[in-house]
Amino acid sequence: MKAGGLIVLISALMSTLSAQTTEPSENLPPRVLRTAEMIGVRSQVEELVQLRSGPKRDEIRELQLAQRLQGVVIASALDVESVNARIDYETAHLQEVQVYLSARRDRRVDLLNLGNLFIGGGVGAVGSGLQLISSAQHAGNVVSTSAGFGGTVLSVIGLQQQKGQLRSPEYTPAMLAKLLGNSPPDSSDYPQEVWVYLTTPDPTLPHGSTGQEHLVSEWTRFGHLKEKPDPKTMAALTTTGKDGTKLSIEMIGERTAMLADVRAHVSTMLVDLAELMMFVAQQK
Repeated sequence: MKAGGLIVLISALMSTLSAQTTEPSENLPPRVLRTAEMIGVRSQVEELVQLRSGPKRDEIRELQLAQRLQGVVIASALDVESVNARIDYETAHLQEVQVYLSARRDRRVDLLNLGNLFIGGGVGAVGSGLQLISSAQHAGNVVSTSAGFGGTVLSVIGLQQQKGQLRSPEYTPAMLAKLLGNSPPDSSDYPQEVWVYLTTPDPTLPHGSTGQEHLVSEWTRFGHLKEKPDPKTMAALTTTGKDGTKLSIEMIGERTAMLADVRAHVSTMLVDLAELMMFVAQQK
């Protein structure tokens, strides 16, 4: 997302929050102060609160603090968007590979179904016809049996083809790698503020867990991840593709679903940043 679009997004969030918030500016929600501390501006926020609540206003200092806070908030919002952009890139690339593998699988399955129809229908009909001729009953039995056996073999092969082939994604940012504790050297890192947001205990989450712990817990609960994933699964979820690790259609589906969860959780940081920006821009 371009910087202009990001500012429009923050402005829209600010407008929504302004319509919903009736508390005075001094009473910033704890989650907003928590985010302010993560991006290193809590002391400036508290100083700005004191200046605005004091009997005398130091407008020059207030302006300095407001400019400093606005710059940090916008920079942090851009960090969030940079993470989302990499997640979007990885998701789009994986889905492209998934579509390619699905098309090849469907083609193979269609050919097997056509072959099964030919053997089971055409050859089977020939065998049944031969059985009607007394001198060719033995041949008819052989043909019918062969048709049945051939159809069964093709059906078994068709079931195996449902999983599709494997293919390396070639290169992706591997945004799940650091969250799962299995980072290849060439995987993408998270900006410091976003990583702190994901790894700091959050009182709004169950048991006060961190965002990282909550995501892993949800992935385990919904079957995207086993409690003790094997090395092969971990490699498939965290590979950048440069090591030649190949992915199945099913694994790509699991990985893109997990990436969507990460994107949604990281994006919640924008809500806190928007409310912080609204406070900074507020005039009393």
